[in-house]
Amino acid sequence: MGERWIIWGTGQVGQALYSFLEKNKMIENVIAVVDKNQKKWGMIWNVYTVQNPNIIEREEFDKVIIAVGAWRGIYKYLQNEYGVPYEKIDNYKFIHRKALLNFYDEQNNNSEKLRKQLKYIKEHPLDFFNDDFPDKYIDMEIKVFHDTMRDMLYVFYCGKKMYFPREYTEEQVIQYYRQILVEQDLLSPHRYQSADFSVAEDEVVLDIGAAEGNFSLEIIDKVKKLYLVEPDAGWIEALRCTFAPYIDKVCIVQKYITDRNDEKCITIDELAKKELFTSIKMDIEGAEIAALKGGKKTLYDNNIKLFVCTYHKEDAFDEIASWLKCCGYHVSATEGYMVFLTFENLEKNLLPKLVKGVIQAEK
Repeated sequence: MGERWIIWGTGQVGQALYSFLEKNKMIENVIAVVDKNQKKWGMIWNVYTVQNPNIIEREEFDKVIIAVGAWRGIYKYLQNEYGVPYEKIDNYKFIHRKALLNFYDEQNNNSEKLRKQLKYIKEHPLDFFNDDFPDKYIDMEIKVFHDTMRDMLYVFYCGKKMYFPREYTEEQVIQYYRQILVEQDLLSPHRYQSADFSVAEDEVVLDIGAAEGNFSLEIIDKVKKLYLVEPDAGWIEALRCTFAPYIDKVCIVQKYITDRNDEKCITIDELAKKELFTSIKMDIEGAEIAALKGGKKTLYDNNIKLFVCTYHKEDAFDEIASWLKCCGYHVSATEGYMVFLTFENLEKNLLPKLVKGVIQAEK
């Protein structure tokens, strides 16, 4: 038998980790499974009895593996409550963390900024954002309100009500909202706007992949017109409630933005026939290049300020930057790096890479 591991967490992430370890013949390293939820203690989870985390104080182990999406709070808790050194704590991405570090250790051209990120990863579990700034949101109090007339939950973002789909629980809203705050932190590579690159007064803005609408809420007071494009029906009702006070200058489009026009899809060029956009924000899960190609005429003929996410795919930044340069755009990237790694990537055993978060471009 190799190392002795304790898994912390028996939810969706924990189950995905268990399946991954079983598939890769590593499950025999797991000596115990714990969960902070007392109601689960004594329950059978897969082939393990879920135990009180206090066994960490008396059990001999090599590593505690945190199988929880919001792992940072537990990471601090293990150190402060049980005195577990950081070297013996990791999260469900531990195998890919090792592969990533091995890959970059073999490179000879790592920049100073890249080396800083790698140093952090060597001393912490792997995350989307490998920096200290997300820590300040771990225990931040989030006030969630209930709109009794609509029977929907909302929070205040930029002083305005931000609604969530009616199936969201209060805990889901809190976790989602904390993630928004992390993504749009001043130090985050996912932050769309910066001090020297932002939406100006009286602009006509296209928000592609609006989701909860946080980007649009930040700029709604100063723009002339705002188009929110979101294909997910679950968010449409919430967006309508969020932007109800601004109905005179907001248009919600429930379609996918891509390089063709049909019943479910529409292109930037087609939308631009109605109104010329001055800024476009785009965060559509890796489909950005297809959406840009569907706006080739609009982008080529005009100088549009662009905020385009590039973290969903390893080669997205280079591909998008090259395409935009051919349209005459000057391209820059937000500071820092991200690691985008889903359980689909984990199951395929793909090597994660450090990638840029957002392209900011204009002519």
